[in-house]
Amino acid sequence: MHYNEESLSLKWLAENYLFISVGYLSKQFVKEEGIRFSEYLNGIRMEEAKKLLNLYSFDNIKNIVRQVGFGNNPHYFSQVFKRYTGYTPKEYLDNVF
Repeated sequence: MHYNEESLSLKWLAENYLFISVGYLSKQFVKEEGIRFSEYLNGIRMEEAKKLLNLYSFDNIKNIVRQVGFGNNPHYFSQVFKRYTGYTPKEYLDNVF
């Protein structure tokens, strides 16, 4: 999966790759995975972000934000990261590792 593509969404997959309705794909995804696509995708992105933070530290946060599909939006990335891990990226580095 190209989780690092900022434009990746359920709508994009339905319209450009699978050629089915977004509503149908959404229902099928929840039925199969038990969570919404956005939650699934953010989970993958956050796991990758944690790995990259551990490797490269906070010095490269803008690069990490881009590499995990949040484009040029470190503020939104930090919000999602905190929702997923319970820590901001800085707190994660300071307290977890």
